[in-house]
This record gives sequence, structure tokens and C-alpha cells, in this order.
Amino acid sequence: MRCFLLTTTILCALPGVAFAQNADAAAEDAEGLGDIVVTAQRKEESAQRAAVPLSVIDGSTLLESGITQADRLSQLAPALTIQPSSTGNLIFLRGVGNFTVVATSDPAIAFNYDGVYVGRPTSSTGVFYDLARVEVLKGPQGILYGRNATGGAINILPAQPQLGELSGYVSGTYGNYDTANAEGAINVPIGEKGALRLSLSTSNHDGYLRDGLQDEKTMAGRLQIKAELTPDLTIRVAGDFAHNGGNGNSVSYFGRYARNPAVAVGAGPVPGISYYSFIPTTLDPAEGVYSAASQAYRAATPFGPYGRLLNTLSPAPSVDNSFYGFNAEMNWDVGAGTLTILPAWRYMDLDYIAPAAAFIFDNREKAEQTSLEVRFNGNRIGLFDYTLGAYYYDETIDSNTSLS
Repeated sequence: MRCFLLTTTILCALPGVAFAQNADAAAEDAEGLGDIVVTAQRKEESAQRAAVPLSVIDGSTLLESGITQADRLSQLAPALTIQPSSTGNLIFLRGVGNFTVVATSDPAIAFNYDGVYVGRPTSSTGVFYDLARVEVLKGPQGILYGRNATGGAINILPAQPQLGELSGYVSGTYGNYDTANAEGAINVPIGEKGALRLSLSTSNHDGYLRDGLQDEKTMAGRLQIKAELTPDLTIRVAGDFAHNGGNGNSVSYFGRYARNPAVAVGAGPVPGISYYSFIPTTLDPAEGVYSAASQAYRAATPFGPYGRLLNTLSPAPSVDNSFYGFNAEMNWDVGAGTLTILPAWRYMDLDYIAPAAAFIFDNREKAEQTSLEVRFNGNRIGLFDYTLGAYYYDETIDSNTSLS
């Protein structure tokens, strides 16, 4: 499958107001690429000095690449594989991950948005816009990220309000499959020591499969307020919302397994003979499972022990998922180090019907999580840096799932 995209980006600023992104670009042209500052180890440091294997993708690269969903990060981050499914994203780093994405499963790759751990695999939707950077940490990260970071961690860091600055940007993309993406942000000063930043995004394309699935209809927004209350105390408050609609993700038929007629029913092991043989389908992989050809194939497939043929798939798939979040960040320089407090609340409301080839997956799910992280990054003592922290996390899931 090939996609051809046309992209245009408009950088907006009022007369007499310097646009920060233009200034940064000019500085890079004059001085070369500067240090990339990351927070992968819960403190600000140069990516070159961070004692952890990681890939860093800055916001401008993400924007130019047209990345709007997590699965396309694989194009920019070596060793990362993300496969979208109807129930969430399957994330693997260096081959380590988890195939299970039901509500009760724990992932093997920690997904963090704006410093907040996101527990459900479906909640990585609608966050890839107006970002400062994405950090991909490879290998076990349990010390700083907990038990669900066996294979690594992914940190999504939004662009923060720029204090005392008026600026903004708009970006639009159009391509085949009626791809129409747009995002933008406006940064409004609140005095010299404060700012508000509003970011909006919409991503749409028709289904990549002939049955109309593998489409995208996502809209999202984020509002942040940041203030430097004193030279030593900075507070930022943020809220975000995302909605995912359309038909959702799907699969295609590649074949089926049938009992080998050379093996008698009830017979013991027969050396050199398999009990089941794989019979490939002649369907195009782009058919999906709801196209007329795929439904006819299914209706002609024997349903094993029941002695009949399979029924066609119904009802039609649909997605109506909403995500909400609120978080705050306080950084206080107390002399001996910096105290950081991160309270957060996230809520998701899922309502979707998705095909899983052999059956229909109908899910109604609500999940609410609250968390609080308190961290103290002390000043260096001789050759040593140190970090002290405490973390609280609570999650409630109400799920009603049926298979048919």
C-alpha cells in the first residue's frame, strides 16, 4: 500500500512579535544542532549524557512526517514495533511486548503522556499533536517506570506554554484515501510570567481495506496554563480530550486449517503426518472481512465440530471512544534540589464493535485512573546524582464484553 501526501505548514505570528520556532531554526542554522534535552530519567539532561539507550524524536520531525497515531512511530524509532488492533496498540521494543490487550492485562511497555502513566492500551489515541518530543527508552525500565516497563517505555511530551510569548502555527495535510489532517496551536501570554496554550487536532482518512475498515476519524484538543509564580516556583495545569470514531481496525483472511483426511478420526499419533493442514485463501489481503468476497468465503467455510458452514459476520463494526485527562505539574527549587509534584486523572469511555475474524467483539468499557507522583531531584554530591520519589496509582475498570 502506498500513500502520497501533500503537506503545507503555516507559521503564524502577529506583527512585531518574534515567532519562537523561526528563531530556534535560525539559531540552529547559525550554530548547528544544539543539545537535545530529555527527561527520560526523571530529570532534565542532555540526550548524549543520559545513561539509557533511547531514541528522541522532536516535534518538528513528527509534524513533517505526518504522524498522528502511535503505530507510525515505528518508522522513526529503531527497535520499536507498534501494531494497531481493535482493542488497542500492541507495542514491542526489541521484540519484548505483550500480545494481550484486554482490559485486565498489563502491558510490557510503559506508555506515558505528559509525565503520566497511561494504563490502558486503547488510551494511546489522540495525543500525537503539538508535541515537544517523543522519547523511546529501550530495555527494562522498572526502576523509574515500574513493573509494566519490562521491555521499555515511551514518553509523549506536549509542547508547553511559552511564558510571555504570543505565537502559534497551523499545519494541514491532504492525500489519497481522502486523508485530511490538520493541527494547530496558539500561545497567548498572561503577563510576562504566564501563558496559555490551546492545541487542536483532527485526523481523518477512509478505510485502507475494501470493506471500509482501517479508517481514522479522530479529533483532539489540549489546554494548558503555565505560570512562574516566583523565580523558584513554576506551576502548569493541563486538560485534554480526544474522540475516536469511524469503523475501526480490522483483519483479512489468509486461509484456514482443516483436518487432514489421511488421519482417521480418533487415531493416535501418525509419524510424519500432520493432523491439520493449512489451506490458503485466494482473497486479496486488502479485502478485509466485511467485503462481499470475504463474506462469501466465510459462508463457504465448514464450522468444524458443528457440521455446518459459518455464518456471515454481523453486525457492522463501529467505534465511539472518548478520552479525557487532567494533570498538573509543580516544580519548586528548594535550594538543595527541585521538588516536583504531578497529580493526574484520566478517564476513558469505550463503545465499539470490532471484527476478530472468527467472531464479533462487542465492548462497552469505562476506566478511570488517578495518580500522584512526588519526586525530589537533589543537587549533585561529589560524583553522585540522586532522586527520591513516591508514587500512588489507582484504577477502576468497568467492562462489559460479549463475543458473537
